[in-house]
Formats: sequence, C-alpha cells, structure tokens
Amino acid sequence: MDIVTIMTISSLLLGAVVGDAVLFGRTMRVDFSVPPAIVSQGMTEEAATNIFVAEFSRLSDIAYILPYPTIASSSTQSLLSVFAKPLGIDSVAEVIQRKFVADVTSMKFAMVKGPGPNEELLLGVITTPSGHARRFTLPGDNKRPHELIERMARHVASDTLPYRVALFDYLAGVRGDREGFKRALKLTQEALAREFEAERATQRAMLYNLLGLLASHQNDLAAADAHWATGMQVPRATGTAYAILAVNRAMVALARKDPKQARAMYNTALASKARPYLHYFDIHLAIVDSLITWAEGDRKAADAGLAQADQTHLTDAALTYRAAIATEEGRHADAKMFAEKATFMKTLKSLHPDLVGSVFWIDPTKGGLTLRQ
Repeated sequence: MDIVTIMTISSLLLGAVVGDAVLFGRTMRVDFSVPPAIVSQGMTEEAATNIFVAEFSRLSDIAYILPYPTIASSSTQSLLSVFAKPLGIDSVAEVIQRKFVADVTSMKFAMVKGPGPNEELLLGVITTPSGHARRFTLPGDNKRPHELIERMARHVASDTLPYRVALFDYLAGVRGDREGFKRALKLTQEALAREFEAERATQRAMLYNLLGLLASHQNDLAAADAHWATGMQVPRATGTAYAILAVNRAMVALARKDPKQARAMYNTALASKARPYLHYFDIHLAIVDSLITWAEGDRKAADAGLAQADQTHLTDAALTYRAAIATEEGRHADAKMFAEKATFMKTLKSLHPDLVGSVFWIDPTKGGLTLRQ
C-alpha cells in the first residue's frame, strides 16, 4: 500500500479515532495468557479475563461522583479496529490509536508454573498512559486458579486505583464491617506515602477526602476539615475533586455552626466543579445551598430550595430536611407528611460515599453530625 493511500485512509479514520478516544476514555484493557494445564481445567484465557474484570468491576458498584474507568478485555474491538481490519491496515490503525487514544492503561497477565509442586504464578505488567510500567507477581494453588486471579484483581486495583478500593472498604465500614475502616485507612496511608505523580493527582486529592471521611466517623471535625484542606492543595487534580473536598468542608462547617465558612466553601465548590461527574452532585450542591441558607436564618428560602431539589431527584435527603424545617416552624402535619415520604424514598436512595452529607445528617440549627441509618 503506497503512502498516499495510507494517508487518505488514515484521514478517513481520524473521526473514528477521536470518537473512540471519547468512547473508551480512561479504558483499562485486560489480556491473559493461560498455560494448557490450566486451560484443561476449564480456565481459558477468556474465563480468566472475565473473572479478573468481574472482581475489578465490583469497585464500580458504588455511585462515585467522579467517573469510574471503563474496563475492556483485549478481545473487545474498538471502533477504529472494526474499520481497520477489513482494509488490512491494522498496523496503521495501531499507530493512529496510540497517537490519539493516549489514555488507555494496558494490563497484561501470564500464568506460569511456579517452583512448588502445585504452585502457579500469576505475572502481571501494568502500563499506564504515560508509559510507566508496574510489575506484579502472586503465587497460588494451581488447583484454584480463580482465587489467584481474584487476588490479583484486588492487588492491581489497590495499586492503580487506591482511592476506589479504599472507598469501597470505607463503605463496608459504614455498613457495619468492623475491619472496613481499618482496611481503608491502611491502604490510604500506603498510597499517600508514595511520591507525587501528576497522573495520579486526582486520586491523591481524593485520598485526603477519605481521610476526612474517616475522621468524621471519629467525630473529629477539625481533623476532617484539615485533611480536606490539604487535599485542596494537591496540584493538577480535576476541578470536581476540589469541589468535592470543598463541599465536604462546607457541610462540616455547618456541623460546627459556622455558616460563613460553609458559604465560602460552597462557593468554592460551585466554581471548581467541572464535567464529567455524576449528575447527583448538582442535586447535592443544591441541597447544601439550602442548608446553608437555613443556617443563615432564612428557613422559607431554604424550604423552597429543598422542594425544588426534591422535584428533580428521588432522594430522602431533601424531604428529611424539609420535615425538620416544618417541625421547627410548628407545621406538624407537614413534618409528618415529609417524614413519611422520606421513609419511602429511603428505599430508592443511592449512597454516594464521597460526600459526607450522603453518610451523615447535618443539623444547620444546632450543629453536629448524625450517622444516617
């Protein structure tokens, strides 16, 4: 194929490449190599990949405000590949894809026989978009390869996405797992002990968010605010990371009966947020705005803001706070109605553990935090 033809086809593919970069942004591609002895047990390369992806993907079951990376197996064809293969220009497609789809993290694993009689080793190489490579080795029983793959998934996730795994453990603690908070703290401290990497700046900022959440559970609001303030100083994080930290500081300021600081932090959050983020974050910001307005003494405006939030999102939060306002104003029939509706809406509520206001109730009048049940 001559250079003119290559350039012509490449230009035709360019739109597909850029679209692919959007569709598969922050993609983690997984590729497994499994020896015949393990395949004979039914653990094919496809099965190994599916087990790894399933375990890794458990971390996405939580409604994170920041988007979770897409995970795809190596057999998943990109839009570019679908165009390129019939034309016989895979090599050209690869060059173009590497040029424009620069945010793909490659995960390659090979299962090999270990030194012991029944031992299998799982070797892994993770290559980040910037070209940094990390190597992993885990031993396991060759009769239970699925357990080895699941352990590797947790191990790799803890290294590449420590905030996700730590927040997953934190949520387990919120839900009653006594060891969950300990696991979350240990992983967070280990991750923060590493040297700063620009490509992990957002995760680093959010790890401080987790330290603040953990401090909130100890009712140490000064420490929580200090952790979040430190997170806001991490350079090169996304705007929404700073916004999450700021709105958490606003909520704790309300708990500490400091509406002026709460308003300042809310304004910072509003100015810092940047797409992409989960839609609920805008609803949460509206609720926080109303709570600050309430603390500032304007219950009527606060109730109106909460009513609007209630109309745009199915959540118990706005209704619960409206019930509290109605109680303060002596509107007991309204308070009962709002409370009953909130009880029903609680069954539809999604927990957003990044946000202290999703885990705790805040009292804008008396201050303090109360763990949500």
